[in-house]
Amino acid sequence: MIWILAVRQIRDRYAGTLGGAVWAVLNPLLLLLVFWVVFGVGLRMQAGSGQPFVLVLFCGLVPWMTFSEALNGAASSITGRAYLVKKIAFPLEILPVTHLLAALFTHGVLLLILAVILAAYKVVPGMGVLMLPYYLLAMCALAAGLSMLLAAAVVFYRDVLQGLGVMLNIWFWLTPIVWPPEMVSARLQPLLDLNPLNYVIFGYRESLLAAHPALPGVLPTLYFWGVVVVLWFAGSGAFRRLKPSFADVL
Repeated sequence: MIWILAVRQIRDRYAGTLGGAVWAVLNPLLLLLVFWVVFGVGLRMQAGSGQPFVLVLFCGLVPWMTFSEALNGAASSITGRAYLVKKIAFPLEILPVTHLLAALFTHGVLLLILAVILAAYKVVPGMGVLMLPYYLLAMCALAAGLSMLLAAAVVFYRDVLQGLGVMLNIWFWLTPIVWPPEMVSARLQPLLDLNPLNYVIFGYRESLLAAHPALPGVLPTLYFWGVVVVLWFAGSGAFRRLKPSFADVL
């Protein structure tokens, strides 16, 4: 059922458009072009790793775009399908998950585009690319708990949906995607490490760009999965407690 709903969501997204699924390629390419022109050409931003800035930038944008799409879709997954809540007995817990699965379609397209860009720069990922599924799993786990929490909260407080865009915008600029982490002083680095998404962004770049990728540290790994566990229990617990009242509110 999750798979069927995810496929239908992807199909409906491009239904009625002249470009169809071509937009799945054009949108990330245009976004990459804008960021590259502004930061790479205009501000002459340099990647601290010595790699071309466009590669470092896109390796950060790939997980971020998938993560933000999953959260944006999951937030309105219950309110957008109120007929399922009111009319029939339906496992509502799967609705946020379908948006996460649909976002993985975008992730696959982004990886294909990234592979073409890497080939254009004659960059061949090493053995570190075998760690990429692990970081993809980490990103999905982080998104899953937040998705459940947001989906339940939006049913009762529609302002959460409006504020989500602001929150994601702030989160984007607090994450070293378009700027190198070396810009932050050593004194503030511990604050930067509190952002769990840094773990995923660092992992993607190490897996795809580093000649000798480093394994994630024990403490960052424990911290990241600790955050994931807390968010999962908070999200699933809130969803389970509030679920009986969904039909009354909607």
